[in-house]
Amino acid sequence: GHAAEAKRSHQSLEEYLFNQPDLPSNISLALEHLTNIRELSATVPVGKLVYSLIADTGYKDVLYKAAMHSDEAAFSITQLSNFFKTLKEFESIALQPTALQYIETFNVLEAAGESNEDPTLQISDQMVSIVTVHKSKGLEWDTVYIPDCTEGSFPMRSMGSGLQLPEGLQEQNTSEADVQSAEERRLMYVAMTRAKSQLIMSYAHTHTGLTVRKPSRFLVEAFSDEEVIQPDKKTAFIAKDPELPILDSTSKSNHIDVPQKIFDGTNTHLSVSQITTFLNCPLDFYYRFVLNVPQPENPAARYGSAIHAVIEDINTSLLVGTPISLEEAQETLDTIWGFDGFISKDHSERSYKQARQTIESFYQRHVQEDAEIPTHIESSFAVPLRDEHLVVKGRFDAVFERDSGAEIRDYKTSTSIDTAEKAKRRAGGSDQLTLYALVWQEMHGELPNILSLEFVDTNQVGTVKKTQRGIDGMRTKLASITPALKNKQFDPGKNHTYCQHPEV
Repeated sequence: GHAAEAKRSHQSLEEYLFNQPDLPSNISLALEHLTNIRELSATVPVGKLVYSLIADTGYKDVLYKAAMHSDEAAFSITQLSNFFKTLKEFESIALQPTALQYIETFNVLEAAGESNEDPTLQISDQMVSIVTVHKSKGLEWDTVYIPDCTEGSFPMRSMGSGLQLPEGLQEQNTSEADVQSAEERRLMYVAMTRAKSQLIMSYAHTHTGLTVRKPSRFLVEAFSDEEVIQPDKKTAFIAKDPELPILDSTSKSNHIDVPQKIFDGTNTHLSVSQITTFLNCPLDFYYRFVLNVPQPENPAARYGSAIHAVIEDINTSLLVGTPISLEEAQETLDTIWGFDGFISKDHSERSYKQARQTIESFYQRHVQEDAEIPTHIESSFAVPLRDEHLVVKGRFDAVFERDSGAEIRDYKTSTSIDTAEKAKRRAGGSDQLTLYALVWQEMHGELPNILSLEFVDTNQVGTVKKTQRGIDGMRTKLASITPALKNKQFDPGKNHTYCQHPEV
């Protein structure tokens, strides 16, 4: 009705709706989203625009909640994640990574090797692949279904004019319908020969109307009269016990495979951060690292990454005996700082000001004649825990080896930890530090003397000692991870403070 009224009044549908009083709330909200997206499209990177679109419209939450029970929704998320990866790749090379620029250069990207075709068609063996006959060329499946092999559907009644052979090359008495039929016969041959073991073809003797339809001429040509079932007008034939991998939308998702790089069938390979995520909430781990759901820009992570990089430069210069100046440290910050990814320009500028203050404060504390220098900087590890069938990966920000034993220190960026008590409490409850102690024991045969969190924004340090009892308790928790991944069990955790999945 609205569309017809808009047409009669020579207005666009959007313009007509904007001028209507008492619009339903869902339409008003849709118009508001449309306006916001249009304004963002000229100023923000294409990835952020698309994320805003799926988040603000509620599509993201609907899809994520559905993925808790539906394999189809879970698979859609993995495809969405792949799409976001291409957007991020475009942003890394484009001078103006806006939506308009992405659309204008899409043909170039496709010609260079990017493709919007489904890459799973050749490798999927746990779900049904729906594909046009044209795109099935070169592919094979054990079982192929060709539906609606009905005269008028395949072949179609009419396909338009298209390209025609010159008259001199056409056979005599060959009609346009004959040429069309021959082309569709070739397509039918392609479709039929995609099957390696079973080929199932179907047709419907009625469609939406009452007109009785005939089986496709291609069925008649390929099979005998006995092989082509001829239903009468009153009977509907239903296949008995079809051997299809039916997806039960009410069951827990368990057909999405855990990535090979995480679980190789025997051992699990996880970073310390991934392990702490799993221990906190397996369901959140499922969304983040199995489905790889697209995530919004994280200003705190961006800020923390920049600070860590500068601190690494400072500590490395101390370790090699040629300390950099404060000006050089600030220049490093300027080089790696990016103003995008923050909530607003003002937010970015405030974060940058805080970053410079933090770097200056860290420099003044640690670049002194009597300041202790770390013995190891950004020391990476990949330690196998054989009994738990788990490989723990990560790196120590800084290690101080002393006669009394080693201190493992991790640098944190958080302005909320502004007292010694808060810092100590955070260190005492840190699964990350417990994992560091466990890894150090595996590497060196003994526990570190202390573990610490240094909150560089507030100059607070929280320390903790880990006991063997605590390490053994952590091992018990770790032993549950590989069986859970093997059985694809991702239950919700008790604490969802830091989770990014929808409410459960």
